[in-house]
Amino acid sequence: MNYGDFQLRGLIAEGGCGRVYFALPKRPGTTPSHFAIKIVRPEHADNAEFMKLFDDEARLAPELVHSNVVRTYGSGVSPQKLPFLVMEYLEGISLAAVCQKLLSHRQVLHRGVVSWIGARVAEALAYVHHAQDQQSCPLGVVHRDVNPTNIFLTTAGEVKLIDFGLAKAAQHLAHTRTGQFKGKLEYMAPEQTTVEGLRATDHRVDIFALGVTLWELVAGTRLFKRDTDLATFEAVKRCKIPTLRTKAGGCPPGLEAAISKALAVDRDQRYADAGELWRVLDGIDTKVKQDHVKQVVEQCFPTLQQEQREWSQTAFDVAKASPKEVMRPSLEHPSHWAFSHFWTPSKLLFLDLAPVPHDGPSS
Repeated sequence: MNYGDFQLRGLIAEGGCGRVYFALPKRPGTTPSHFAIKIVRPEHADNAEFMKLFDDEARLAPELVHSNVVRTYGSGVSPQKLPFLVMEYLEGISLAAVCQKLLSHRQVLHRGVVSWIGARVAEALAYVHHAQDQQSCPLGVVHRDVNPTNIFLTTAGEVKLIDFGLAKAAQHLAHTRTGQFKGKLEYMAPEQTTVEGLRATDHRVDIFALGVTLWELVAGTRLFKRDTDLATFEAVKRCKIPTLRTKAGGCPPGLEAAISKALAVDRDQRYADAGELWRVLDGIDTKVKQDHVKQVVEQCFPTLQQEQREWSQTAFDVAKASPKEVMRPSLEHPSHWAFSHFWTPSKLLFLDLAPVPHDGPSS
């Protein structure tokens, strides 16, 4: 894609790897009417290993088109020789941010909402794991970084799996070096603690990572995260999973059983396919719908949608008044929570459970 086809209107977020901008198409009538553009930081442009990962994402992500997967429209190189991705712009917040807000009010998500969100992520993984290229050849994709920061809840209540920067495909994409783990240690599967297991990494590590995420959402505490990386690694390697009945009352037996199977130490005992987990989770609480997730986001962040829309409207207005100016607001973009880390404390006790699916933090 041509960098010159877009106007960068506002800096959404920046981190150690790159910057994400709110962008408008220069061509009238373009659909959608706005995008997010992810640009590599200059200091990484000459890093061969980093660029292999970025190139992999640039080739892989546009192949993935699913309602529960963030859309990537294409890629290109800027006039400054910096690679970029053109992506779907989402209004909303990360699941990690929602958890942080709830836990700060000593609450956790309703079990039915946990099941519904988990089902949507499992649905996304089922699609990703079986995705094919335009020649109908299996891509063999493994996400490798499933965790609450990469699960996005839109203000409409949609659930999106994001960030395929560490995804691994079986054939034409760059391979991780033997013995090298990429991702968050606290969401790795126990087989990934050995060189042999890393060599044999397959889609079941994503199922395990989703299991960790769901366990933490129900329990209101971390499963493997410890004070140091080494201690976290050892906790994953031992893989002792406390039963949810000892951690949180009122967990539906079906949900506890689904999470336990996803977290099986022996990967052959896990769900063989994310589609199986999707169907199980969808059957746990059939009353919960997308609107309940929308209400959770609204109650956790009452002004989020308004702030994000006002921010993007300001970007439109700036574009009309000063076409060459990139808006750099003094305050962070309202979606900055989406880039935050999952809850910081490793051990927390929460006494109050949300009594209905749409309950959010108390006032």
